[in-house]
Amino acid sequence: MAADLAPEPGLVAGMRRGAKEFEAWTGALLDPPGGAVAAAGFDLAFTGRMCPSRAGMPIERLPETVFLSAAVPGELFAVRRQTVDEVGALAPALTPAGVALDLSLRIRASGARAGVMPAARVRLPGWRPREAGIEDRIPSVVRSYPGPILAAAGPALALAGPAAAARGLVTGDGRQALHSYRAGVSAGRAAARDRGALGALRTLDSASFSDGLAASGSDASAPTKAIAGAWWLATSSAMRARRARHRRKAARS
Repeated sequence: MAADLAPEPGLVAGMRRGAKEFEAWTGALLDPPGGAVAAAGFDLAFTGRMCPSRAGMPIERLPETVFLSAAVPGELFAVRRQTVDEVGALAPALTPAGVALDLSLRIRASGARAGVMPAARVRLPGWRPREAGIEDRIPSVVRSYPGPILAAAGPALALAGPAAAARGLVTGDGRQALHSYRAGVSAGRAAARDRGALGALRTLDSASFSDGLAASGSDASAPTKAIAGAWWLATSSAMRARRARHRRKAARS
């Protein structure tokens, strides 16, 4: 758990309940006052962005039963030691959010599950969970994605750095954005060497891995959502059509 979080009563007991049901799990992240959900699990965009689920939901409406999550946040997560040994998780990353993203992608690729323990709750110091930066997203995606999804995500990730630098010209952090992008590209080259070793862990086919991945984050601009949505719809539909053909062929044989 991040040191700057404020635990709610029952946190430890709530986190302990997850060990029998998931390979990794998290709790509910609350806004600073504690009255609303900042994130109860995370969705994943195909570019490796983690998007908070149930953001803004009043805490009293949060489900009482455990449920699946596409990713765990860097602020609060637990993972079984056996899972770490099996998937080689907790690879070096620049931020805790980057470690959590890498773990989440490896778990997804292996067919394992991540979940949310609603009874385990912490308050965030700010209003939004931290997100893995491009410097951690690029190597995590390169390391863990099946080839067809990596090919689909590659062009979007290649444009992410220049786009962030362009925004930085307005906000004044363009130099930092370019530095993060260069660091991500460099780390991505090193991560490419790990793909062979991780290949045996990828038990899901590309279409199954892509099921549930979103086109973009909820905070993306309208043009970005439109472009990413069209690109991801085309590529994911092609992967699912290929899966259906393989299943029909297997059924006939």
